[in-house]
Amino acid sequence: MAQHTSIEDRIKQAYKAMAEGDIEKLLDLYTEDAVIQNPSQPPIVGINAIRSFWAATFAQFDLQVVPEVQEVSDFGDILILRGAAVGKIVPKDGSAPVQVNTWFMQVYKRNADGQLHFWRGTNGPNPPTQDQ
Repeated sequence: MAQHTSIEDRIKQAYKAMAEGDIEKLLDLYTEDAVIQNPSQPPIVGINAIRSFWAATFAQFDLQVVPEVQEVSDFGDILILRGAAVGKIVPKDGSAPVQVNTWFMQVYKRNADGQLHFWRGTNGPNPPTQDQ
């Protein structure tokens, strides 16, 4: 169970860095060859491309999103994480905030020192509920 707490701590660290707009803290989460895939966009491959993605995002938006870890599958040096994130993205130009309700699946690698780093991940919108 210690690994699960560790991965949940890494997720909390990442979302805190996103809320603060802190690229360096956020990039500490990723492997050099990480890949992120957002809906309807090409893959973002490698730490330099991911840095550019987050710099552009933080220049335009404040992120107020909270993760919920729903499942962790631990395969030793690889962990697969499934969850959801809810909240809002607030444009810095004063436009109306955009509500977020998304699922995510992420793959983490464990380094020789036991530290977990994001290796691959994707996300997409959750279907609307009856309340929406």
